[in-house]
Amino acid sequence: MRDLLPELYEETVRFPSGERVLEGRAVYHPTVERKGAVLLCPPHPDLGGNMGNNVVVGVGAYLALKGFVTLAFNYHTAGGSSAAAKFSTWENRRKWNDVPEVADVAAAFHELKRRSEGLEADVVGYSFGAHAAMEACRKGLILPRRLVGLCPPMDEIAGLPMEAIECPVSLLYGDRDFASPAERVLKMRGFLPDNFEVALLPDGDHFFIGQEQRVARVVADRLL
Repeated sequence: MRDLLPELYEETVRFPSGERVLEGRAVYHPTVERKGAVLLCPPHPDLGGNMGNNVVVGVGAYLALKGFVTLAFNYHTAGGSSAAAKFSTWENRRKWNDVPEVADVAAAFHELKRRSEGLEADVVGYSFGAHAAMEACRKGLILPRRLVGLCPPMDEIAGLPMEAIECPVSLLYGDRDFASPAERVLKMRGFLPDNFEVALLPDGDHFFIGQEQRVARVVADRLL
């Protein structure tokens, strides 16, 4: 990232999550006025998700340029965090009602708060990361100013008691997302509490390859 965006500072960090140690990457602009802090939650570690994901990196860099202190991290089974990963496929993935990564989200959020010197903190989760962040909010483990969920698969979030999430929430989907068909996304609007927004991104799928900057601008619009 430093080669692509030399004006940004990047710092590798390590912090505890229970008995485990997680690795993360803090990115910020040294001179732009600070707007806040943002935690970036990556996709499912069993499916290769980590803080190097294209959406996580693209959104994080864009927000850092806008003045946010960002922290991306690897779950305890990903990258250089302390446990070994077990890779799977979409069809054979671990059921997402078993989400031990929620504790990692909470640990990363509190590390971000510690590092960001009292700035208000938002959370942006992508795919499984959005689900894990919503679970952390629902359980009262984190209290962000705002939560943006990019493409949380609908089959996995359908049973969540959304009314337990108190902060404003934006759920953003590509209109060609294989995991969340547009018709179901639009129907979901009628069943969500008033603090939820649901929107479709035209010509977007689940992965947003080559569309990272466009997605980042949409996310930033919700946070600025």
